[in-house]
Amino acid sequence: MDIIFEAYQEREDETIQLAKYQEVIEIPDDSEEVSKVSWKSLSDNEHDCKIITGFTPEEFINLYNIVSDSIEENVNRGPKDSVSKHNKLIMVLCYLKHYETIDKMKDTFSVSRATLDTTLRKTIDNIYLVLYNHYVKNIEDNSKEIEFANTKYLINTIFQPINVPTGTHKKKKSCYNDRKGQVVHCIAGNKGAVSNLEICQDNIDDLKDCTILADSSYKGLENTVLHYQKPANKHQLIFNKKLANELKISEKFYERMKSGHRIMTVKYRKSRDEYEKIFKLCVALTNYHVLEYPL
Repeated sequence: MDIIFEAYQEREDETIQLAKYQEVIEIPDDSEEVSKVSWKSLSDNEHDCKIITGFTPEEFINLYNIVSDSIEENVNRGPKDSVSKHNKLIMVLCYLKHYETIDKMKDTFSVSRATLDTTLRKTIDNIYLVLYNHYVKNIEDNSKEIEFANTKYLINTIFQPINVPTGTHKKKKSCYNDRKGQVVHCIAGNKGAVSNLEICQDNIDDLKDCTILADSSYKGLENTVLHYQKPANKHQLIFNKKLANELKISEKFYERMKSGHRIMTVKYRKSRDEYEKIFKLCVALTNYHVLEYPL
């Protein structure tokens, strides 16, 4: 059974390297024989559990206890579920972490393609808001104010390639852009042609009553602390340097999210309608990871 964990370990190492690149690199999926993976085989093996899910067995159980009531399970008349609730969560975490094809993953978990596809879709749909609300929206705010400017929030964006939509050139062009701590709120799935400032202005109600650190792409947004574009003295130069250091925390968060979830690192090829769920789920899981392993 070691072959499966060796394969996933190699894939994890590759994902961490991919997360450091600015451009997406196309990596073909290898096909190797693998054996069944389940909670039974992972529950007493911290190393293998982290390779498959990104979490230790104890951390996995913490997640499971939060979402278990939301994961569907047939306990009434008729055929029982062939996949346990524990294994459904493991499948989702493995999918987000390694982003394999369904045909490859079905061999890993020894289930049919239809069963795996349905399990992933339904489980993600059922748990993403539960985890997002728990680890993002309703997270207890114990953060200290940032050292200067009396603020404790900063704002930034992450860009991820996605398949170009079918249709006219005008429709396709609208999806392009010509520019290449913990999350407390996120907005997922905006087109690349929309600027950072426009995204914030369209969602200003979510940012009201907050003073926020930001880079120059947010110039014009109210209640923001920005760089001096042309620093006139030593004080402004020092301020710019401090602000740049504070903004790095968001870059560290994105790198953590991308290196831990291959689905956030490579070109996204699945349904656009599901992207917001996937993004929010990865943000919530990264917040949980940051709680255990601070940036």
